[in-house]
Amino acid sequence: MLSQDQPQRSVQIYEGIPTVQQIEPLLSQSNSCPIFIAGPQGFVDHVSTMCRTLGVSEDRMRFEAMYPMGSLGKDLHEMFRSFDPEFFNPDEGLEQIPELDELFFMIVQQTANHVIVIDPEGVILYVNHAAEETTGYSSREMYGQTPRLWGGLMPLAFYKKLWGDKENGKNIVCELLNRRKDGQLYVALARITPIIRQGKVIAYVATEEDVTEFRRLDKAKTEFIFLASHQLLTPLSAIGWYAEMLVAGDAGRFSLEQRKYLQEILDGDRRMVSLINALLNVSRIEMGTFIVDPKPTDLEALLHSVLDELKSGIITKQLTIQHTCVQSAPSISADPNLLRMVFQNLLSNAVKYTPVRGQITCVLVFGKDEVEIRVGDTGIGIPKDQQGKIFEKLFRADNAKKSDTEGTGLGLYIVKSIMDAFGGRVWFESEEGKGTTFHVSLSISGMKKREGTRALKGGTNL
Repeated sequence: MLSQDQPQRSVQIYEGIPTVQQIEPLLSQSNSCPIFIAGPQGFVDHVSTMCRTLGVSEDRMRFEAMYPMGSLGKDLHEMFRSFDPEFFNPDEGLEQIPELDELFFMIVQQTANHVIVIDPEGVILYVNHAAEETTGYSSREMYGQTPRLWGGLMPLAFYKKLWGDKENGKNIVCELLNRRKDGQLYVALARITPIIRQGKVIAYVATEEDVTEFRRLDKAKTEFIFLASHQLLTPLSAIGWYAEMLVAGDAGRFSLEQRKYLQEILDGDRRMVSLINALLNVSRIEMGTFIVDPKPTDLEALLHSVLDELKSGIITKQLTIQHTCVQSAPSISADPNLLRMVFQNLLSNAVKYTPVRGQITCVLVFGKDEVEIRVGDTGIGIPKDQQGKIFEKLFRADNAKKSDTEGTGLGLYIVKSIMDAFGGRVWFESEEGKGTTFHVSLSISGMKKREGTRALKGGTNL
């Protein structure tokens, strides 16, 4: 079927196999209007070839098929060469197997995940059936639009970073809050992969998976952990209080062996309280219920306060603390309780995983726009093959498990979550057996005040 859409000023070719004689008069009347070609790949290739023969430039043609351009099919052929499937001989040449185009099209069209192809400017070239079902928009409604049709609900800074990563040819994995055509919100796990030909990005394949139900269950689990931890904290606090009184002799004298058992009870109680406090902090972060109350904060004083709390472990292991003081360091507007958690987790890890007579370095660097906190040690380091997981919840490196069996795997996750939620960054350098240096960077303007909210992980409120 051939038609000229006057309101949109475009030529639409989407049925049958037209001849040059049929197409030429319509194209000559349309001047420079866009030409929309939709159908199976063979049809698209056939019509686009005729259009080129008639002098139509590439930038006028728009496609709705598995491949935006016939040449893109060759790239996919090349990709499949390396897999060497058993059902054909790759030496025969994949270009000679016409069924492969149809196979690609059927796979992508019928897969359960939402799949779209966009050009380098973000314009939609192709959508599969699952994308129509997920968003509620038809392929014709999505064609020529951008994913903002059902998206655009995340913060502007999020999209700026996403576009920067995309233009640099990076593979992107992220969570998005989207809106279906009927107005219903849903959470999507998105993956964006560049298609590269001769070193140049020519298109992107974007997939989405609706994870709304998973996030709802995750939220329910987090709320349960929060409530259970909160209830456990009260009896544990009482146990610790009575154990301290007994160890101090308030209820009479005990033998050395009895005091030893009481001390074990007290130490175990403190470890449990520490774990529960960590779980409560994780739950507050994931539920978005942290209240941020910024006030002028002296980072030097905060650092020294945390080091004083760790003095017992520092003395026991005979550690050297090297701290570069900053003269007349300015105060920054920040929540001291949140920053104390960052200092506590980084410094307690340094003390825990640095061997006897090791060294811990603490540095504060005040720049024009950012303040950087560095905590380095000469400890066990992080194995190279496990460094990518170090900020994951409950993850502990193999050598850390051997060095200290009582760690929770929550400390660095908390640090990363705080920095992500409140506008900071955290990164590290490490070499196994030689030590680790963590860097935390925060805007010199500090944190913004925030009341407790219910938030989607990543900062988007539902």
